[in-house]
Amino acid sequence: TRISYSISQPFHVAKLGVYDLNGQELKLVQLTAMSGDVIIQGGNLKPGMYLYTLIIDGKSIATKRMTLTSN
Repeated sequence: TRISYSISQPFHVAKLGVYDLNGQELKLVQLTAMSGDVIIQGGNLKPGMYLYTLIIDGKSIATKRMTLTSN
């Protein structure tokens, strides 16, 4: 799964977190550019629904859902 992001203001620390529906953090990716893509390897996760959150300077900016299906 490819997650595209764009950050409009300068930041000190930006991260993209992936969580299961129980809120357990499964992956945390440091973001170093103002925009780009993060690739989540589906083989590392079970089929199901997940949440991903853009975190900038310690604040949650946006959370979206991601559904992973089996092949």
